[in-house]
Amino acid sequence: RSDARFLMTQFEIIQRKELLAPVVDKLDLVSRWSGDGVTTVDQAYRRLRSMISLREVRNTDLVEVVATARDPREAAEISNAVSERYIDNRKNEVQSWVNKSLESLEEEAERQRQEVAALRAKAAEIREKYGIVDLLSDNVESAQQAHQSVYVGLEQRVGNERVRIETLRKRLEELSLLSDEQIMLSSSTLEISDPTITRILPLYQQAHSEETRLLHSGL
Repeated sequence: RSDARFLMTQFEIIQRKELLAPVVDKLDLVSRWSGDGVTTVDQAYRRLRSMISLREVRNTDLVEVVATARDPREAAEISNAVSERYIDNRKNEVQSWVNKSLESLEEEAERQRQEVAALRAKAAEIREKYGIVDLLSDNVESAQQAHQSVYVGLEQRVGNERVRIETLRKRLEELSLLSDEQIMLSSSTLEISDPTITRILPLYQQAHSEETRLLHSGL
């Protein structure tokens, strides 16, 4: 990684007291350096911080923690301890970011669920208001009930049509037994709605009355 800002940022992270203080405790650096006048954790932390540097691993995205000390074994021990602490810190940061991302996604999912629930409630209200049957319901039982409801409705319509056809058939039989004159005079009783009969019936009744009058007058 050639980004110098990245190295600088990571170096600042490694120098933080919350990252190096656990290393001081783990390696018991206060006791180890007591002969050099180190008597407190804060003094050990400042000395440890001055010994740490970062080095980029060429052609990779990795950085190497380097510790400088008079004793090579102590330098290696400090370098390894700081590296482990740095890795743990990075893992915690990543896990924290993942947790926050998951929380954000869960909040968004919950918001979406609430919106879907509201839309479903509104759709149910509209279906109930206008008598709409939802055949695409996610609920199997509800879908079966919907299909049954449609089937019953169709059966009722078929039954009503059969009754109407039978009524018309009987009326047709009655009409076949009547003369034209009887059909015209009984149109209202037979509930015959025919514009021609409606138009000429008054004329026919008038002519029939005139014919009857003339017959009674002896003409």
